[in-house]
Amino acid sequence: MGWGRLQPEEKSKKAKRSKKAVLFGFGWLEIILVPVAAAGLFWFFSPSGPPTIAQYVADRNGKVAVLQSGEIIFNGVAASCNNAPIVLDDSFEDHAAAWPSSGFIIVNRKFMDPLPEAQQLFTFYHECGHMNGHVAELDADCYSIKRGHKSGWLDEKGLEQLCAYWRPKKGDKKHPPGPVRCKHMIECFNAKPDAR
Repeated sequence: MGWGRLQPEEKSKKAKRSKKAVLFGFGWLEIILVPVAAAGLFWFFSPSGPPTIAQYVADRNGKVAVLQSGEIIFNGVAASCNNAPIVLDDSFEDHAAAWPSSGFIIVNRKFMDPLPEAQQLFTFYHECGHMNGHVAELDADCYSIKRGHKSGWLDEKGLEQLCAYWRPKKGDKKHPPGPVRCKHMIECFNAKPDAR
């Protein structure tokens, strides 16, 4: 039977089966590896661990830029994190990510630039929180809030912008629901400097 005779649903099923067979042919393994590799997350499962910055850049075929700490600017505010280099990758699947064991942060400007200034800086410093050992999401949130408050880029108006952004979010396996995060952010903002 040729492709022209298949119904659209049958074509789709046959195409999926043939792509799977060409890619791996291991059944359950391709269900795990294909989406992981497609998302650029193969390194998470690599026996050698996360990539170095050079490996990450090479994996992206050089379609990324590398900035030194302090060279990234969010609405006129320079951001830095422990001298960690920043990889600008507009094909990355999220706004930003930290690779603490490899010592760099990834930023997707395509996702970040439309956000309000406070949200951009919060996101960057949230990842910086992970770089500084704050593994839990709420701890990284608190690190970012306290850093913003202390540095002056986060005031009560900015905090409300953050909460307006996060409140509707449902959360996922790693991130609590938006209302929980917002409540925690407010607590961190109002905490004494030596608390949390």
